[in-house]
Amino acid sequence: MTVGYAVTEMSAVVPPTLPPTIERPVAQQWKWPEICEQLDQFTGDGFRQLAKHLQFAAEQGHKSLAFVSSASGAGRTSVLLTLTRIFALEGKSEVLLVDADRRHPQLASLIASRPNTGLREVLHGQLRMEQAVVPMLPGRVSALPLNDKMTDNEWLKLVAPLRVLLKQARRDFDMILIDAGILGPETNLSDCWLRGSVDAVITISRQLTDQRTAHEVLDWKQIGIESLGVIETFV
Repeated sequence: MTVGYAVTEMSAVVPPTLPPTIERPVAQQWKWPEICEQLDQFTGDGFRQLAKHLQFAAEQGHKSLAFVSSASGAGRTSVLLTLTRIFALEGKSEVLLVDADRRHPQLASLIASRPNTGLREVLHGQLRMEQAVVPMLPGRVSALPLNDKMTDNEWLKLVAPLRVLLKQARRDFDMILIDAGILGPETNLSDCWLRGSVDAVITISRQLTDQRTAHEVLDWKQIGIESLGVIETFV
């Protein structure tokens, strides 16, 4: 598989009290997927320049970023993990990865991790965030996985606690990078949970096949969400 990269635009309920007997998870066995190093090497300094842009955006208040795509197979999660690996190597920011792809959660499997709990348990009030977050590289990268699919109805009921969780994450982490799955301005759920939940979106688009959506996504501001740009991948 040949993968390429281009950036087409870049601009500068409190959870219930739980029993104290539930311990915070410890770091589990995991690894970066091979595609992360391949993407980093293939694009020269492309990803590192993008990482600098996102670092600057976070310093300006855009700490919570949702990565979306118009279709599966666009490389959204791979791009997200590649950027996180760069942040981890540079050690300048403490990053929280959140798997919010309710239809096809795959963050945990891609990093070869098998956590028993995650985002769903936190949103349902069964765990506090700090009890479900998995410290991959303590002080640098943590992950909040989603272990199973969620229906649209279940997800919509959990929008309010999700917003509370992301507000807490803003206090605890320098950057929150969210795998938001397949979304777009024409998707009814984009307006329901992204608005008021994240600072901005970044769209992952397969060149040629997703061009229409790549251009449409630049109109995110119409629903009150800022777009930091489009990353094009080549397969």
